[in-house]
Amino acid sequence: FPVTIRSNITLRGVAKAGRWPVLDGKSALNDGIIASGSGFTVERLHIKNYKANGVTTQAADNVVMRHLIVEKTGIYGIYPTLGRNVVVEDNVTFGIADAGIYIGMCQHTDVRRNEAYDNVAGIEAENSHDVLIENNYVYRNTSGILAFTLPELPKKSSGNIIIRNNLIANNNIM
Repeated sequence: FPVTIRSNITLRGVAKAGRWPVLDGKSALNDGIIASGSGFTVERLHIKNYKANGVTTQAADNVVMRHLIVEKTGIYGIYPTLGRNVVVEDNVTFGIADAGIYIGMCQHTDVRRNEAYDNVAGIEAENSHDVLIENNYVYRNTSGILAFTLPELPKKSSGNIIIRNNLIANNNIM
């Protein structure tokens, strides 16, 4: 079930028998979690089998997405867009039709210590500014890590994107 979140909300799974709670879209629902309020944190969940996206934030500032397993969630696994001060850390994404982690039109974003594999793209930063992508393990994707600017989006530029200390291996999978 999609969950719409307001400002200053934390959605935190509690492990039982060593397993995180599962949000399963059963390949019938569109999005696992959609948040538009600032001050949003989501952590310790296994999100799988959605048709569109796993976790999406839209114009939300001060966002933390951590300790998530995101599996087969359609277009994007973890997808903050139009936000500022975003942290995406310690997640695993796989089996995503486009990007495991997609940073879209964001400012001041850290993407660190994530594992992304068996996706079309492991990690993307698009039309974003002041992004740090570091210490990630990105493998068996069609593309590993991408940073680019698309002219047709509302924000027309990218800048100060630092990609460092990542292990990028065995990509170019078709």
